[in-house]
Formats: sequence, structure tokens, C-alpha cells
Amino acid sequence: MSAMKVWAWVIGALVAIWSVVWLAGSIATERLVTYWLNDRDAAGWVVAHDSVQTSGYPFRFVTTLPGLMLADPFSGWALEADGFRLEQDSYQPQAIRAIWPAEHTLSTPFERISIRAGQLEAMLHIRPLDYLALVQSETRIAALQMESDLGWSSRVDQALAMVVERDEPGHRYDIRIDASGVTPAGEVLALLDPAGLLPQEIETVRLEAIMGFARAWDLTALESSRPAITRVELAELRRIGANLDVDPELRSARRTGAR
Repeated sequence: MSAMKVWAWVIGALVAIWSVVWLAGSIATERLVTYWLNDRDAAGWVVAHDSVQTSGYPFRFVTTLPGLMLADPFSGWALEADGFRLEQDSYQPQAIRAIWPAEHTLSTPFERISIRAGQLEAMLHIRPLDYLALVQSETRIAALQMESDLGWSSRVDQALAMVVERDEPGHRYDIRIDASGVTPAGEVLALLDPAGLLPQEIETVRLEAIMGFARAWDLTALESSRPAITRVELAELRRIGANLDVDPELRSARRTGAR
């Protein structure tokens, strides 16, 4: 057998083996997503979606959820996001990119918010064997518009939010948010600027803080309740041109309570 034929056989065998591995991984991904949705349905949620679809061969798992609607009757929160997508590199399953569709709806017990965005996606690094506990996340936002049925609207031109778990006891995370072209809702602007000194559109906003929580951010944050904030250490809160006045005594503030 010539060397060319040997290499062709080896390459063909490797492609066949990788195809089987990818297929097994894609089936496992679909089953995990379907299992979680079915589990939410069994727990009393309202769950609607078309068939779970996974593509991306040969190096990625791209799982799309057409017609997705999730509603938790116990908290009153609901999400309608037709075409919500999860992406993973097949060789790095602990990193998941969550991509929201250009238009979706978020409902709370008090209002319904229509959301449109040119980009709304988050890269999540998780511990798969620790109930998908969050290690680090990076969320990117572009051309975000929100409109509530209560009459308010808000806009963010660009934003980047980083969350990194701290390597220390307790569930503490470094938080950083950089946003530009922020037009907050009237109530939010009044809270940030009771003296009425800020413009309707804030050019740049930056937040840096360390936040502690009662438990880790993992899948239970979706399934049951959000982890309660136990501590906030505010390092920086500013807009371009002037720092927002932050009382030094509030830079390390303790807060309790659960959502």
C-alpha cells in the first residue's frame, strides 16, 4: 500500500471517529436541553418551544430553540425569545455563548417589556459538574431598546458587563460595567440624579464593584430564586466628565434580603 493510500485511510478514519464523537455530543446536548425544559414543565412552569435543533458540525454545537416561551408562575417572570441560541465549541464545553434574538419580550408581575437589540449575547464560563456554577461571564450589548407597557422606554448604545468569581471563600464576584449612550427610564434617572443635573442621555457610565451573594450563581438562579445580595463594595461609579457623588461610607455596604 502506498504512503498516499495510508494517509488517506488514516484521515478517513479520523474523520469518521470525529463525526461519531460530534454526533454523540450533539445528541447529548439536545437531550440535556430538552430534559431541563421538561423538568421545568414538570415543576409547574409554562413551557413552549418547537423541536430543539443542534447544528455546527464539525467543531461546534449550536443549539437553537425556536418558539421558546418560559413562564415561572411562582415568581411571575416570563420570557418569550423565539430563536434563542446556545453555542459551544465541541472541544470546550465549559464555555457557553448565549445569544438572544433581535426581538424578545420579558414579563414581570408588574409589566411587560419589549426588547430589541442589535447584539445581546453572553459568554459564560461554567463548572459543568457544579450545577453549571458561573466562573466568569462577558455580556455584550449593542443598540438595545426597551419599551414597557407602563409607558417608559430606555436605550443603551453599547455596553460590556464582566462578572468574575473571586478565588476566595464566600460567593463573591468582581463586577464591571461600561456603557455608552445610555438613556435611562425617567424613574431610574431620577434615582441616579435627584438634583436633575444629568442630561437625558448619559454619554458614558462605568461601574466597578465587588458583590457578595448568599450562594453561588448557578442553574438554581433560573429554577428557583436569585441569590440574595449579602455585601456590596463599590469601587467606582462615574460618567464621563464628572464622578457621581458616592458617600465613602457606602463604598462597603451590607445589604440583606432575597428576590
